[in-house]
Amino acid sequence: MLREHIIWAGAKVVEEHVERIRAMLNDFPETNTFVEGVEFSDNDIKKALLWTLKRFNQKPPVTTTYTEDNMPFLYCWYIGTVAELLRQLIVKESVVPAFASGAVSHSTRKPYLEQLLQIYESRYNEMASGIKHVLNLAGGYSNETYEYGVW
Repeated sequence: MLREHIIWAGAKVVEEHVERIRAMLNDFPETNTFVEGVEFSDNDIKKALLWTLKRFNQKPPVTTTYTEDNMPFLYCWYIGTVAELLRQLIVKESVVPAFASGAVSHSTRKPYLEQLLQIYESRYNEMASGIKHVLNLAGGYSNETYEYGVW
């Protein structure tokens, strides 16, 4: 149900999330002169939002199941979504070979994307762990069961 709700809902709230992610990535036709359009479709972004939301919900402790309507930790959600989109882009870049022909050369963006992914993934994990730690303490659970870093 959540999948259909987030991907197929024409709700304004979902579109706001898509636009915010697009802004974080600076993914607009006027700024993407090399690809002559956007790097990610709206559906790609919606799927990445969904995947990141599921990933957050499955991270222990599972105290509340969040949806796109009630997720209070938007920045963490968006950082995780950007990481997921970068992961998708790295897979796409993996099939583009580096080549040189005379004075013209093309090298893959993959190493740079991998560095960006590492930064975003690390930040997401740090934030999500910190949030889950706070939720764990706020819920009155023992902190001994889960080893979280400091937020």
